[in-house]
Amino acid sequence: MTDITFIEDSSSNYGHRTYVNAYSADATIAFAVDFTTAGEKCTKNAVLQANKIYIPINILDDVNSYLDDVALKLRDCKTLNIAGNGIMTLKKYGISQNECDEIVYNFLYKLIHDYGCSFIEIRSGGQTGFDESGIKASVMLGIKTICCLPKGWRYRALSGDISNEESFKQRFL
Repeated sequence: MTDITFIEDSSSNYGHRTYVNAYSADATIAFAVDFTTAGEKCTKNAVLQANKIYIPINILDDVNSYLDDVALKLRDCKTLNIAGNGIMTLKKYGISQNECDEIVYNFLYKLIHDYGCSFIEIRSGGQTGFDESGIKASVMLGIKTICCLPKGWRYRALSGDISNEESFKQRFL
């Protein structure tokens, strides 16, 4: 677990850590199928309020078609926040955690290896779905990884909200 720095936020509210992550990164990529969820609206508002770069990626599209534009937007960015739909939303579309992991890893790999993006830090809120995938991909790519999460190690699984440090961290082993 030494590859990930976990920062427990002062609030158990999901939205608060969303703002912390948005303000702490040069840009945020939001991977989603539904940009109308409360979480996605919060992410977009937080990034725009922070006057940072917001990049929505609709994963129902060919995500590779976004690479040229995204690489151009991120050319001067060193810190990146990965956000997006959680597993409860994604389940409605038949999308698994493993599929999220593959999408984010491949996308970031291409940005780095094919487009020359050089991130010194990737962060995320660590929720299931695309947040979790951002953390996993960052570790696999050998980039400094920050997980700023709600107080109480709170996350939302298919069974509902869980507050447990051990089970939170177990997802990243």
